[in-house]
Formats: sequence, C-alpha cells, structure tokens
Amino acid sequence: MKDVKLAILTCPFEPPKPKTKHKLDVTSVEDYKKLREYEKEKFEEMVKQVCITSIASYYHMSEKHL
Repeated sequence: MKDVKLAILTCPFEPPKPKTKHKLDVTSVEDYKKLREYEKEKFEEMVKQVCITSIASYYHMSEKHL
C-alpha cells in the first residue's frame, strides 16, 4: 500500500437517540436483549458506512493519480 490515509476516531460510535421524549423502560431480560440487538445492528451499520465511505474515497483519490 502506498500513501495510506488513516482516520482515528476520538469518539465512540453511539446508536441514534430515539426521537421521542418518553422514558425508555427496560423492565425485563427480553427488553434488554431487544435493546442490545438494536444497538448492535446500528453499530454494525455505522461501521459498514465508514468502510463504504473509505473505499469510495480511496478509489476517488486513486483516479486522480492515474
């Protein structure tokens, strides 16, 4: 690899905040598991988006050097 660019994130990924002003109640193990799965899916989506954006940026920069 030549001229590698690396982004270091200084803040953690967080799932989007609900747009509701209501309190979120996790009152059972099942509720917790559902919330945990939702957060996991959102985290994976965010990581995939970073990867897609990074790959697109790489190809865009590569085309300039052709």
